[in-house]
Amino acid sequence: MRKTQKSLTYDVIESVAGSQQTYPEESTVVVDGGYLLRRVIWPQHGSYSDVYSTYVTYVQKHHGTNNVVIVFDGYSDAPSTKGMEQNRRAMKLQSQRSCSQMICLLQSIKKDS
Repeated sequence: MRKTQKSLTYDVIESVAGSQQTYPEESTVVVDGGYLLRRVIWPQHGSYSDVYSTYVTYVQKHHGTNNVVIVFDGYSDAPSTKGMEQNRRAMKLQSQRSCSQMICLLQSIKKDS
């Protein structure tokens, strides 16, 4: 699979939307639920209702519209572009660690000689 280029998608959206600060009337806003999980701070010792209210307040404050769809997407175990990219990054990091360990080992052997 080819490496993804999310920046290209952003460039296309930016060229269409420009620096628009408000949504056109009758717009529907799609929000990534995973993004919300990282952005919204849950109330400590809060009930389900408290957490729900916090999410609703956040979405209303940042999107200012009643037409909001929050999508929690998942990925199957089948190979995907996202999975391939995660594996590529993991291998790159693993490779850097292996090289660092090898250099340290060679320097240690050189000192002992």
